[in-house]
Amino acid sequence: MLNALAIAVLAHSFSQPAHAAPPPRVARVVVSGDRLVITEKIHFELDSAAIRRGSLPILDELARVLKENPRIQKVEIGGHTDSRGDAAYNRALSQRRSEEVARYLVTRHGIARQRLVARGYGESHLIAHGDSERAHAANRRVEFRVLKRV
Repeated sequence: MLNALAIAVLAHSFSQPAHAAPPPRVARVVVSGDRLVITEKIHFELDSAAIRRGSLPILDELARVLKENPRIQKVEIGGHTDSRGDAAYNRALSQRRSEEVARYLVTRHGIARQRLVARGYGESHLIAHGDSERAHAANRRVEFRVLKRV
């Protein structure tokens, strides 16, 4: 004879679907006009072009989007820094970082190198002004712009 707890457990197990669908996946890369908008930042090691491991899934999704959209023939990878430090150094650092993003997409995912243009802008295109950490963080970014579509 089943007790009340066993009956409750059995009733609950029959009311749940056997294989619940996974929650919907939130897109981290969205094609929007002439932009490939990433909803999370790509992070690099301090003062380095080394991509942090936690940012690799974003680049993996970007590669998937590029493969699903072969009409996007050329994409600029624009690297940006904050305004701290020497402008020439920041431009070179952002260039190395954008080149590292391109290298990852090519070597890890087989994206054709001729589809990618790496450009380091340094601090020349600030989107937030001021000396707060929030402003500096907003300016450190990688942007993806569609240059050619067929």
